[in-house]
Amino acid sequence: MTSKEFARLSDTNPRDAWPDEARDFTPWLVDNIDRLSETLDLDLEATDSEVAVDSFSADIVASDSRTGDRVLIENQLESTDHRHLGQVLTYLAGLEAKAVVWIAPRFREEHRSAIRWLNANTTEDFAFFAVRLRVVRIGDSPLAPVFEIVEKPNTWERRLGSRVTAAESELTQLRQRFWARYLQKYPRTFESARTSSVWLPMRSDGSVVLSMYVASKTSGMFLRGPRGTDGEAIGTLLALHKDTLEAAFGPSQPSRDGYYYLTDIDVSLRTQERWDELIDWMDGQRQKYVEAFQVIEAKGRAQGRTN
Repeated sequence: MTSKEFARLSDTNPRDAWPDEARDFTPWLVDNIDRLSETLDLDLEATDSEVAVDSFSADIVASDSRTGDRVLIENQLESTDHRHLGQVLTYLAGLEAKAVVWIAPRFREEHRSAIRWLNANTTEDFAFFAVRLRVVRIGDSPLAPVFEIVEKPNTWERRLGSRVTAAESELTQLRQRFWARYLQKYPRTFESARTSSVWLPMRSDGSVVLSMYVASKTSGMFLRGPRGTDGEAIGTLLALHKDTLEAAFGPSQPSRDGYYYLTDIDVSLRTQERWDELIDWMDGQRQKYVEAFQVIEAKGRAQGRTN
């Protein structure tokens, strides 16, 4: 009986995947926030990046859609240092976050101790995570990012369960009611939804998605690629149809996060007395995106190609 050969899993330098932290890793993490969500057992939605706090800039601000809590994400591509620990504490106060996620390839023991101390000496409203970033491959395979939790609150699972249960009685049910009301007015537009956003394919091949969202301050929609795709690639694709899209929506604002041709309105999810107004506006806007891509696909068929 011949023995099977097994390849070795090897670690590579994270900078082989992302040469620059701000220009490469942070935008990638925004677009792939679901990978971190799975590791932490949260339902994260990135809401902003490079947020100014005093003389610093927080890398990513996210929210947990199940609880509505703000989550601060601070990342490094080198070993942890005292400067980033100080920034984490500064951001925590300035941004009123409930959870802090510090990501780095290597954590010095004194910084792990600091995270443990914060978890032990702050109230249960707060949670601090140290997450190790690894980039691995097998042989010549593509690089694969891996997140590993090295520090977290001792009672995190129990605390998470109780907070999610309480929050779902409000936010999740509110979202469900909103999207159910939408479907009452405009049936068969999409499947029923629990989350803050609904994704609708705009092209027959699924390469472009319209994300319709309702949030705490504004509501609206924008174009993006399917989950896990590169934000720059979808920008290149949409640039091929710039004339048609700008005629419908005006110039798109520059986006590092892969979001293009945003239209929004100052009506929030919690303003229930304006839901019908918001729904009518959203469906009118949705139709404009659908019509724009009908024009784009018709042009592609006429030219005998699909971009």
